[in-house]
Amino acid sequence: MTLPPQLMTAALRVLLKSIMQPWVPLPLQRIWMCAWGALIPRSSDVRWARTRLGGVDALRTTPPRAPGDVIVLHLHGGGYTTGSPLFQSALGGHISEALSAPLYMIRYRLAPKNPYPAALQDAVSAYTACLELGYESQNIVLSGDSSGGGLALAAALRLRDSGFPLPGVVVMLSPWLDLCPRTQRIRRTCRDPALSKRSLISAAAAYSGAIDQSHPEISPLLADLSGLPPMILHGGSNELLRDDFERLAEKSARHGLDFKLRIFPRQWHVFHMFASVHPEAADAVAVLAEDIRAASDASSLRPPGAPVRSG
Repeated sequence: MTLPPQLMTAALRVLLKSIMQPWVPLPLQRIWMCAWGALIPRSSDVRWARTRLGGVDALRTTPPRAPGDVIVLHLHGGGYTTGSPLFQSALGGHISEALSAPLYMIRYRLAPKNPYPAALQDAVSAYTACLELGYESQNIVLSGDSSGGGLALAAALRLRDSGFPLPGVVVMLSPWLDLCPRTQRIRRTCRDPALSKRSLISAAAAYSGAIDQSHPEISPLLADLSGLPPMILHGGSNELLRDDFERLAEKSARHGLDFKLRIFPRQWHVFHMFASVHPEAADAVAVLAEDIRAASDASSLRPPGAPVRSG
């Protein structure tokens, strides 16, 4: 089944953007996000199972083909205040299937009850648990969408600064990278069907709590990026956050980092999640898998068919 892009963007505006506003009670936002995620068609070929990773509840996605030694740790979006593995289970399934690798998506703690650094601590704990399971760091893909994309970059920074072995690649889908209030106010004017400046300002305040929003682990776009592994960023041209993508690409170039930026014309925030009903999204997921493989040399990400790792 294929849905017209106009129908999907209209649904986003009416069923998601209008609800994700500061005046809507947060419990209602969270319930609505889970319901929205359940409506998105998922792949029928992958299997889902609840588990725990690093002491954090998680959803494990297993593709139909026997996975090798590659693993994906994905951090869901939701502005640090909403979202869950269920909300992005369709996206996780698409990535897992395209890469032929198991994918873990953790249920990290949410603001405002658990502001920074709670989500970051959960992400780092999950990553180190992957190492304890026996996965080589270069075979771990650390990824995230929206706020989860910013969290993935912040986790890579924390891992670097803490002396942990870094993941083979960091993947960001439509990441939210700069939470500073002024940045939200001056963002480009565009018809983003999913995000509004008001919702970004409110979520940024909830997540940062008493910490300055320019802190590099809150706004990783402002951090020293030196020494980070290869990075991949996918976004759409019709996004409120597009300036963040281009700024990160420019900054990565100045640091001499391996960075791949793809801006997909006429696409919207985290459009990859609609791969089951949107051909452009399905193509983007396939390109993402190719980008991940290209970002790692032959000795890093082992091809599908390598011996399956137990545990």
